Amino acid sequence: MKSFALFLVLAVPLLFGQSHPIVFINGDNGVSGSGGSIAIGNMGASGTTVSKKDETTEMARTLLKSCREISVTVNQSNPPPDYSLLLYHEEGAFGGTDNQIMVLRPDKSVIFASKKGSVAKATNEGCKAIMTDWKDKRSHVTRESDPPQLTQKQNQ
Repeated sequence: MKSFALFLVLAVPLLFGQSHPIVFINGDNGVSGSGGSIAIGNMGASGTTVSKKDETTEMARTLLKSCREISVTVNQSNPPPDYSLLLYHEEGAFGGTDNQIMVLRPDKSVIFASKKGSVAKATNEGCKAIMTDWKDKRSHVTRESDPPQLTQKQNQ
């Protein structure tokens, strides 16, 4: 009985197609660095400092809470993901943040890119883009697999 249940769990997605997208997430695309500086005599000024901060955990938390239609992974290879969701997070010297999100298909084609204020907002925008593309892709596959419809002229 247990082996039959395991068979059903493994075979149903293979027989009927995958019901939800697998999404690889990476929130560690920030860059460390600092802006230019200037000194005149004893006085000096410096530009904005940018710090690197991994936001992968925050992305996962947001997606598990508000985007339950997808499966989240941090493994790029097994199983291969249907999409990659990448976040570029910058924190400025005065507490401001800048979050850019990008969604890629497996062939690395970009289907969505946006700039949002918070990690949660950026991640949710990425989720919407993924689900729109996933639904479009699935409806296209369904239409292709449907038998051709006969018209009045073909019936005569």
